[in-house]
Amino acid sequence: MADEVLRLFATEFPSCWCCGVGPGRRRLVKIDYPEWLEIHHIIKRGRRHDRRNLARLCKLCHDLAEGHRVRHDGELLPTLNMANVLWLKRYCDSWYYERSFLKMIYGKALPRAVPARLLLRLLGLWPRVNV
Repeated sequence: MADEVLRLFATEFPSCWCCGVGPGRRRLVKIDYPEWLEIHHIIKRGRRHDRRNLARLCKLCHDLAEGHRVRHDGELLPTLNMANVLWLKRYCDSWYYERSFLKMIYGKALPRAVPARLLLRLLGLWPRVNV
């Protein structure tokens, strides 16, 4: 059952919610990093394969959401924090954006959903800053 949920979710969302990379689509900013797609669990506790807890990200954006530090042109890319991923969930999969469910499995209050600087930067809308 869980594998079926993941398969259907991956089929419905064929591109990264953050940078847009997917079949036939490249990032607007050329970054030497794999472009395959992954499924991100918004709340790690229990790794529930419930659609309300899933986000669709490419390898780069998934690594940044997991806190990995990635350099591009000698600069660290901004990470994606939980507030950013919540905003992406609300924007890209609003029908299944359920804060009360996420709060229940998180066990505490969730941050306010805010747009991801990385998304704006990859779209060329965020100024380059040294981190």
